[in-house]
Amino acid sequence: YLPGYIYLYLSVYIYLYLSGYIYLYLSGYIYLYLSGYIYLYLSGYIYPYLSGYIYPYLSGYIYPYLSGYIYPYLSGYIYLYLELISSTCHTQHSALTMLRGLSTPTQGNLIFCCVAVTLAVCA
Repeated sequence: YLPGYIYLYLSVYIYLYLSGYIYLYLSGYIYLYLSGYIYLYLSGYIYPYLSGYIYPYLSGYIYPYLSGYIYPYLSGYIYLYLELISSTCHTQHSALTMLRGLSTPTQGNLIFCCVAVTLAVCA
């Protein structure tokens, strides 16, 4: 019973908790945290953070932040600055008047001026 509490609990505090702090936490800091810094954080910097910089942050810089810089911020900088550009698009008589005449004055002008300015900048 004492080697049942030393083998099961000190091989539960050495295998599960010091292999819970070595396998689960130092393989919780090596597998979960250094595969928590390699899988979760370097796949936290590769999957959640480099897919945190690719999916949430480069889809955090593409979806939330480049849709955070395209939807809130570049639709905060495309809504505010391409509202300033589309305020010049309202006054300009160019191919943008053909594009922005397709939909509403607020959304369609900003979308098509956004596409036209983005294609003009990227081209």
